[in-house]
Amino acid sequence: MRDDARLFRERLLVKGVTVLPFEEPTLPHGFWEYAPLADTAADAMCEAFQELPDSTPDRPAP
Repeated sequence: MRDDARLFRERLLVKGVTVLPFEEPTLPHGFWEYAPLADTAADAMCEAFQELPDSTPDRPAP
C-alpha cells in the first residue's frame, strides 16, 4: 500500500470501520483483475479472501 492508503486505513479504523488491508508487494495495484491470467495473482486473491470474515449478513440488505 502507498502511504496515502495507510493513512486512509488508519482514519477508517479510528471511525470503527472494519478494514482488511492486504499488501502484495510483488504484484501491481489492481492485481485482482489479473487472477484469470496469472497464477500468482489468483493465489494472492485466494489468500486475501480467506482472511475475510463470514459474509452472512447480520441484518437484511437495504
